[in-house]
Parts: sequence; structure tokens; C-alpha cells
Amino acid sequence: MQALLLGAVVAVPSVAPEAFCRAVVEALALGRPVVAAEGGGISEIHAALRAAGGERFARRLRLVPPGDPAALHAALEEALRAESPAGGGWPGGEPSGPARQVADFVRARWDVGRMCERELEAYRGLLR
Repeated sequence: MQALLLGAVVAVPSVAPEAFCRAVVEALALGRPVVAAEGGGISEIHAALRAAGGERFARRLRLVPPGDPAALHAALEEALRAESPAGGGWPGGEPSGPARQVADFVRARWDVGRMCERELEAYRGLLR
């Protein structure tokens, strides 16, 4: 996870949909904005962000079409321009403002222990 702290923006240019992309969740939990290929679990994470905090949260995860390097480049530049030391997006600083709010939301929703407990509870329900 420390590698995610080295950059101001995290890129996840998957060319095929992922069931769940832990790298996206980890980067957001650390306060880093993410530019990722849309589809699969990444789009579901984006929808959850939008539902929780509207466009302000959704902007922390910019989606681009898979396999479109020009769109990826443009979104990375946009994300870099949008970040500032005051916004907590630059390396070395604790997230603040929307970056902190998104990080807190992501940590609460996708905590590994909580995710495992929810899955176990679902299985327990099936066995009843």
C-alpha cells in the first residue's frame, strides 16, 4: 500500500472488467484520486461513491473507456490539475476535505474484516 502514497493520482487502466478492484479501494482509502477503466466492480465502486456523496465523491474516481489511452491521458491530467496540497491529494499529506470524506466512506464500507463478516452472514443465512 505504501506505493500508492508515492503518487498524486493512481491509474488502474484495466482492459477487461474486474469483479472487484482492491487497488481502487485502497487508493481511495488513502485519500488518493483514481483514474480507472470503467466496467465491472470498478463501476460499482463509482456508483456507490456517487450514491453516498454525489458528484463531489464520484470525482475522486474518474472512469475512462477500457483500452482508450487518449481518454486515460486526459483524465490523468484532469485529476492532477484538480488536486492541490490543500485538498490533501499530494503525497506526504493527510487527506482533507472531500478526499478525507471519501477515504472515511471507503474505509467504513469496504473494510476487509467487515466484508468478510458480511459474506459469512450471507452464507449463514443460506444455511438456515
